[in-house]
Amino acid sequence: MLPHWQLDIHKSTNFTGYTALLGENTDLANRGDLHEAFDIGCDAPAPPVDVSEGSIAGANVWPLEADVPGFRAATLAY
Repeated sequence: MLPHWQLDIHKSTNFTGYTALLGENTDLANRGDLHEAFDIGCDAPAPPVDVSEGSIAGANVWPLEADVPGFRAATLAY
């Protein structure tokens, strides 16, 4: 099973992947937000982009099918 940190959104160049509990903080007075998330974009192949400009285009980060059976298909169907 892939550890959640290998899917971490902060390792992605296009802001896709897993955000852990307390992994984001929208209020600097707090320790972190009380939510988890799995962010994805369009799952179509993206054209080459210059990520230095902060582009969000690119491939999604997915857990292995063996680790989370049906996750990708269910997420895309939703």
